[in-house]
Amino acid sequence: MRLACLRAHGADEALDRIRDALDLKIDVRWKAGDRARRNRIHEHSGFNAAIVDAANLEDLYTETIQFLTACQEKGINFRDLNVEAEIDIGISVGCSEQLMPSLSWEPEDLKLFSDLGVRLTVSGYPASDEEEEE
Repeated sequence: MRLACLRAHGADEALDRIRDALDLKIDVRWKAGDRARRNRIHEHSGFNAAIVDAANLEDLYTETIQFLTACQEKGINFRDLNVEAEIDIGISVGCSEQLMPSLSWEPEDLKLFSDLGVRLTVSGYPASDEEEEE
């Protein structure tokens, strides 16, 4: 697994603008006031959208930066839109192909995350060779 997921929370109008400008396919969407897990209530509207599903770590890196560059080119700045945004990089670990994967970010790329108001999260998911073959 080598995925990047955009998670965004904010006003419905801002979220719709982001979705439309970036032509996102929303995986999960919720509205402020909707019931969340564990009987909690969502304070803000939001969505999750897969933005990268890559064959290897190099492509994951490149396609994530391409997504951020597209945000910049289309005038989408999450901080300016008062939207809390996170890109969660999900990587499987423990299989023979990716026993201990490593992904390094260049300073100028990290600055792009910051300039656009996007938090970077990296999550490792345990996997076995059998799971990776499916």
